[in-house]
Formats: sequence, C-alpha cells, structure tokens
Amino acid sequence: MKLQIFPVLLAMVTCSSIPFVFAVSSAQAADFAFSANFTNGYSAEGSFTTKTNAPASFSEISPGYSPFSTQFLESQSLSIFDSTNTLLQSGSSVINGISNDKYLRLDYDNSLTPSHRSL
Repeated sequence: MKLQIFPVLLAMVTCSSIPFVFAVSSAQAADFAFSANFTNGYSAEGSFTTKTNAPASFSEISPGYSPFSTQFLESQSLSIFDSTNTLLQSGSSVINGISNDKYLRLDYDNSLTPSHRSL
C-alpha cells in the first residue's frame, strides 16, 4: 500500500506549491536545501542547485515529456520519509541540467522570507 501512496505524495511534492524551509549554503552559492513536514506524518527533504544563469526568482516547469534540458536547475534530489522517519524512497530528478521528471515543477523566489518560499 505504501508504494501506491508514494507516487501521489511525490507528485504532490514536485507539482504543487508546498511550503518548504530553505537553507542557503552561503551568500554566493547556488545550492539550496529544503525540508517539509506533512499533516499525515510524512516528510520530505532534498536539495537543488541552480545554473549560473538563474535569476533570483524563477519557475522550472516540465514541458510534459522527459528527458528535457532544464533552463535554471543544474540538479535536484528528493527523499520521502514515513511517520516513523523511515526512508521510503529517494532520488534525483535533475542531473547535470537534464530532468527525467515529466511532472517537474519548481517555483523559487529569493525575495521572500524562508518560511514563505515554496517549491
């Protein structure tokens, strides 16, 4: 049953505007970490790296097929945990600027405070 729930949860994490907490590794870096806790006890954490041409705010949205070259993301990884903090699944949907996720959507706005940014 958990394997059937996971694709829905993963789609929710990658496709909707869920609040995440971001941590920037340094003022000049383009590496970001995120985490989220859901009301059902599940949690997610991951990271993404932007390309050098990425603006302070951007959306990276799949054209509906994969693989495809991303405009602003260099890499992205995600791990999903159940209510006992057991890892259910993890992986990378963007590697070296190529996405293998036909449902990828990442909205990032660096002008917002960390508690109001969404992915």
